[in-house]
Amino acid sequence: MRRSVANQGYRNYSTLLVVVTFCLVAVVVVGTTYLRYRDFFDYHHAIANGATGELGHAIEGMIVERQRLVQLFADDHTEILNSVAHAPDDHDQQERLAREIGRMFPDYFAFTLPIGMAPH
Repeated sequence: MRRSVANQGYRNYSTLLVVVTFCLVAVVVVGTTYLRYRDFFDYHHAIANGATGELGHAIEGMIVERQRLVQLFADDHTEILNSVAHAPDDHDQQERLAREIGRMFPDYFAFTLPIGMAPH
């Protein structure tokens, strides 16, 4: 009978050892998974921030270049712009301006000129 009690105690300790080992392995796996997920998230967040910053600089550069081209166009075509501003109903001058804009900006959709703000 003592032998079976001793065997029973041994089984309890081995079962306890298996359960504790399983729990420790589970904690390590869950912790490692959490850390890997955080690393993955942080890595992709950094990539997204970098791409957004680069895209912002690229768009800013495109806008600055487009503003420069518009200013050059205005400087080179002051005569046409003034004539359209002084006579907004002159369709010949508007068509001439549209042709010049089309040459300088082939992908433009439309243009508007503020009436009443004619240069003096």
